[in-house]
Amino acid sequence: MRKLRKKILRNVIIQLIIELISVIYMFFIKLTSTLNHRNSDSIKKSWDGDEQVIIAFWHNRLLLMTHCWKSNYPFHMLISKHPDGRLISKIINWFGISSINGSSTSGGGNAIRQLIRQLKNGSSIGITPDGPSGPIYKVNSGSIALAQLSGAKIIPVSASINHKRIISSWDKLIFPYPFSNIVCVWGEPIMIARNCNKKDILTSIKELEIKLNALSEEADILVKNETKNGV
Repeated sequence: MRKLRKKILRNVIIQLIIELISVIYMFFIKLTSTLNHRNSDSIKKSWDGDEQVIIAFWHNRLLLMTHCWKSNYPFHMLISKHPDGRLISKIINWFGISSINGSSTSGGGNAIRQLIRQLKNGSSIGITPDGPSGPIYKVNSGSIALAQLSGAKIIPVSASINHKRIISSWDKLIFPYPFSNIVCVWGEPIMIARNCNKKDILTSIKELEIKLNALSEEADILVKNETKNGV
């Protein structure tokens, strides 16, 4: 039964139908929901095209982040080569977000080279440092290596929504509902020195984890308060 379901889902026509339904649904959420940015000064230069950065967010907030890039300047996201990842790539492309298929850990060398190339070409990068398969809320070394090699800042960010469903996946994916309040909270940049040692890298990993968890908690509280106050 599972093999049959996988075969059906990998059918080109079925994937196209799923893609179109998903895109329409995500646009409907965008049209019917309110989006508020907090502390967006840290990302303004990137929105204006003056600075290319690495935007880091937890994997389970991925569907919310499609609404948070408020710019016409290039933005690429690192997405898994898994069939689900390829489908996500097609969906986010409708929102002006290009993708690089790969992983910062599995076969990471090629993916990181592609990401560095895009940063040099004027694109900011989105990355889920606990993806593509976890463990949840644990930063892998790939995002830190990318910042170290490219010299780009890491801007941590998180988003929350009041009407949602939590999917029973490894990352507890947040599935958004329409007619919602969405809050996107931007953090202060993290710089990784090119000559940092192993201890510095471990410290940076922990710093990014702490900041992302704090931003997620803040976003959850803000969206709850806005809903309570009828904003």
